[in-house]
Amino acid sequence: MLYHSYLETKEAFSWSHNCFIGVRPYKCEQCDKSFTQRCSLESHLRKVHGVLHNYGYKERRNKVFVCEECGFTSEMFDVYVSHLKMLHPFSASLIRLSAPPKKLQVIKFQVDLTYE
Repeated sequence: MLYHSYLETKEAFSWSHNCFIGVRPYKCEQCDKSFTQRCSLESHLRKVHGVLHNYGYKERRNKVFVCEECGFTSEMFDVYVSHLKMLHPFSASLIRLSAPPKKLQVIKFQVDLTYE
């Protein structure tokens, strides 16, 4: 069986990249668990620690900028960029920020999941 996947957005690629390199920027403040996605942390907080959130289903929240190198997070873009410049001056993220915007390309890959 072949599994096909399309990474059509920067967010999907970033999530995939974080999973691959093991960056888990969303840390639970009540235990030692950490997650690659904010929704996973929120689910964990609700199910394990009984934390109720003050927002509705699919309600927009502040964007969090995540460093792909070390997992540093900031809600302020300028703080995020300063972090990249100071600690990761040659990171792909910083290079992408300084490059002119390009049309997003669709990346296609396939994985063979047959077991022998």
